[in-house]
Amino acid sequence: MNTTGSPRRIDLSRRPNHHLAFGNGPHTCIGAHLGKLEARAFVEELLRVVPDFRPDGDPELEWNSIDGRRIPGEFLSLPLVVVT
Repeated sequence: MNTTGSPRRIDLSRRPNHHLAFGNGPHTCIGAHLGKLEARAFVEELLRVVPDFRPDGDPELEWNSIDGRRIPGEFLSLPLVVVT
C-alpha cells in the first residue's frame, strides 16, 4: 500500500516514517546482525571510556505506531551527566 505519495523517491527526512529498523519475519534486514554487533561494540567502547554516567531528566522520544502497537521510534534527546 502506498502511503507516502512517492514511494520510489529516496527522502531520508520523510515524516511520518513508519518502519521497523531491521524488519521482521521474511523481510528481516540482511544487515541486522552486523548492525546490532556494531551498536554493541559502540556501547561497550563508550562504557570503557565513560564508565560512570546517569540520566539527567527524562528522554524525549518520538513514537511510532506499527500494526496498532505504540513503539518508540527514535530518541530526540537523552540528557546524561558524566560522573567524575
